[in-house]
Amino acid sequence: MVRYELDELLAELDRRRHELLNVRLQLRRHALGATLTTLAFVGTATAGVWLSVWRQRRRQRLAVQTGWVRQALSRPTIPGKIVAAAASAVAAALVKKLLKRGVERLLEPVRTEAPMAAGD
Repeated sequence: MVRYELDELLAELDRRRHELLNVRLQLRRHALGATLTTLAFVGTATAGVWLSVWRQRRRQRLAVQTGWVRQALSRPTIPGKIVAAAASAVAAALVKKLLKRGVERLLEPVRTEAPMAAGD
């Protein structure tokens, strides 16, 4: 009796294994799931390629626009030269004044406090 039940159990496992590995049967049974999965994979791949191309084009456009702006701003203009020269002169004068004060403080004799009186 036990041997008969074991034989039936093994036959059922063998039948299920054959069904599981039968690709056509599984595609028929799960057609909707297989279709949706395939569409999801294709859609994800398409979206990835599209996003990559879109970002590359956007970077190229921004690089071109940035290049134009950089070129326009890098051209020296007369008012710009005047402002740069004035700022440079002010900075030089300020640095000179600060250095002069620093040197004067270093060269000043060290001040000593007057000795305190005995009664204080």
